[in-house]
Amino acid sequence: MSVISFLRGQPGFPDALDWSGFPTAIVESDAEIECLALGDANDAELAQGYPVGVAFGPRAELRWRQRRDGLHLVLISDDGAGLPEAGKPHALRPVPEEEGESLQCYLWGEWDGTAQCHVERRIPRPLRYPGQTGARVALRLKRYELELEVSAAGSSGVETEQTVARISRYAGIHTAE
Repeated sequence: MSVISFLRGQPGFPDALDWSGFPTAIVESDAEIECLALGDANDAELAQGYPVGVAFGPRAELRWRQRRDGLHLVLISDDGAGLPEAGKPHALRPVPEEEGESLQCYLWGEWDGTAQCHVERRIPRPLRYPGQTGARVALRLKRYELELEVSAAGSSGVETEQTVARISRYAGIHTAE
């Protein structure tokens, strides 16, 4: 069962958060954006040092952002796991891939065999994508729908109505199709 859960205004990451399902992270600070391989606890600790990030893998994605009132976290999981201490997660409905539809997002840079890394001349700096060499790189995406109740102005005042929000998550990094 696919679910989404969130925590707001936290002093830090929950101790019980399992990072083992996230082989890759894209993290950012005011000075840099990096793509990291999360092979062990030290790598996960390094990723947690950034104020903004997304850690992802085939079964789940964790996003975080440091705000004035603390750390905000969102977890999308395909195995029903929610964030520790977050309460009951909300159910998501996976959106099936349509035949021939490519669910991917291209990443910056082209492979430069001389520099042995991806290079984007407009940035200008080397880009390192874990485990990716020799070709254009993309993020694999999964899409979901979340049913929400929202308040809306109606003829008899404020009314509640159902709406559907589309949500995407990163599911992996791979050679672009």
